Amino acid sequence: MQNKKKTGIDTYQEFLKDIRGGMHPIYYLTGEEVFFHDRALDEINGLMPADLKDFNFNLVHGQDGKVDQVIGLCRSYPMMAERRIVVVRDFQLLAKGSASANEDGGNLNDFLPYLERPNPTSLVVFIDEKAIAKTTKIGKALASSPNVGNFDFSVTPDYLLADWVVDWAKMRFQSRIEPHAAQLLVQFVGGDLLLLSNEIQKLITAKKGEDVTEKDVRDLVGFAKEFTVFELKDAIIQRRTHDALVIAEHMMSQGDGAVGEMLKMLGFFSSMYLNVWQYLRMQAKGLSPDQISSSLGMNGYRLTMLQKEARLYSLNSMPAVFEILYDTDRAVKGFSTLDERSILFFMIQRLCTV
Repeated sequence: MQNKKKTGIDTYQEFLKDIRGGMHPIYYLTGEEVFFHDRALDEINGLMPADLKDFNFNLVHGQDGKVDQVIGLCRSYPMMAERRIVVVRDFQLLAKGSASANEDGGNLNDFLPYLERPNPTSLVVFIDEKAIAKTTKIGKALASSPNVGNFDFSVTPDYLLADWVVDWAKMRFQSRIEPHAAQLLVQFVGGDLLLLSNEIQKLITAKKGEDVTEKDVRDLVGFAKEFTVFELKDAIIQRRTHDALVIAEHMMSQGDGAVGEMLKMLGFFSSMYLNVWQYLRMQAKGLSPDQISSSLGMNGYRLTMLQKEARLYSLNSMPAVFEILYDTDRAVKGFSTLDERSILFFMIQRLCTV
């Protein structure tokens, strides 16, 4: 019998056991599933009594902090408490506050002596979505030091989301969600773990201790969920055809009119795919990410999202995408005998195969 694949919940339970037992003075939390970073931070917050936090709890954001400042906090002694807690989110960005940053990790290497001899009265937690490369001195030290507890929260794959719902309901809320109900909930809500957790809590509260069934999900979540074109986009670019069709069906039923909804969707997808095409075209020309950002007039979150979208396509695939959008536009404007729902579903099925 094949062993069940490890999920973020398993890693989270290991983390809880470790930190509650005081097994490490330093923790390095990584992985793109930031839902668990936030849950871990909730746990860490709970370790410090509220009346002692002002003097003994420090939360530093990497882009706003400096290496020497954080090291000073780590070495400081607590005031009228057993320990001090120092949390650094986006730990790697601390290096950008240094004028002498270099390819070996820059001033982050100043943490090396601390990793070897940490302050016994401090609990230090570093958080990054992507772990520092182990080819660097600080990366190797974080991964191998006996003083550091390493926990990586990778994104939960789609095929494990229903299992995640069942396990999270049991662990977090001591309640049971039937497997088919969990699968339906994932179809309605998608893969955002925070949204899933919130809906699980609503279901369990409404059921008052009884098992959550497929009917409960349909009654309490299915018709209350308002999907957006962004969720439809995510399903399409990830080629989750079934999820995309479910989302589209709900969007069409919620909209003011089928033709109006279709035209709004077409406008959104035409703009999105145009940006993807421009990004891929400039990338093929050898332009750097900074040059592409400047050319497109994008930065920050918008550029990050575009980069993720572009990775799921090739430059050669773009003519097929635009042909699908052109065909759909003509069909909506009367050059087809299909109704609007059928036109939309056909567009989604074609885009999911590109």
